[in-house]
Amino acid sequence: MESYRKLYQIIVKHEYFGDEPCPSLKLCLSHEGEALAYRRGLLFRQTGIGSWMLLFSEEPDTKNDVLRMELSVVDPMFVLCTDWPGFKPSDRYELRLPASEELTDAISAIQHTDKKRNIGCGFCSIAIQLNERLVQAARSGKPEEAVLQFHAPEKQWEYLFIPQGDEEFDGKQLRLEDATGSIKFSPFTPSEAYGRKVWRTVSESPIPMRNKYGYKLRLAAMLNNGKQKRILLSQVETPQPGRYMSEDKEMLRQVGYF
Repeated sequence: MESYRKLYQIIVKHEYFGDEPCPSLKLCLSHEGEALAYRRGLLFRQTGIGSWMLLFSEEPDTKNDVLRMELSVVDPMFVLCTDWPGFKPSDRYELRLPASEELTDAISAIQHTDKKRNIGCGFCSIAIQLNERLVQAARSGKPEEAVLQFHAPEKQWEYLFIPQGDEEFDGKQLRLEDATGSIKFSPFTPSEAYGRKVWRTVSESPIPMRNKYGYKLRLAAMLNNGKQKRILLSQVETPQPGRYMSEDKEMLRQVGYF
């Protein structure tokens, strides 16, 4: 490995995971890419979650060599947490690298094609032109990299609370509160869902979808004409994509019992 030098690196980032690496995608050489790597003595290694590196010992044919890779979805949650209108993981897409800039908006750069997706292939074929620019950058000790940035959608949060027990509360008494003060919710309204009477509230504004939130939600009831506050649920879960389906696709639903 001492004779090998870093030629190029590909990093996948996703707003849904914040500063953490994105584990939802896998990158590997295609069969054609494996053959080229063998002929040119190239090494392709995963260096961490969402990070891959290409190394070389002998210079490639910078006029003709194109290294092909396959990008695959390994977590079905990727479809739900990615802001990608019209995306179909069963379709075929293409991405050409290197890009003009290090940070690349993945959705803009990846192009849909009419090609048929073969069995065992990822959803996106990546073609890296091993040009003189990449080689010169590697020689200077500053190898290039591509950072593919995916974005998460913003959704309003919809909460349905199902009352249990004999004690009754009026919707005007109920409050869904965020201790951090970051989220405000609408007044509760009566509704029906899952064959039950429920109390419904929604966030006043859309919230960027994340796998972890710093909010602290609790359900309270204002009693004695608002003079007394009673905590009904001290910890209210944040909604997760795919757990409960809302009639409105622009909302994430969470169900609670009190």
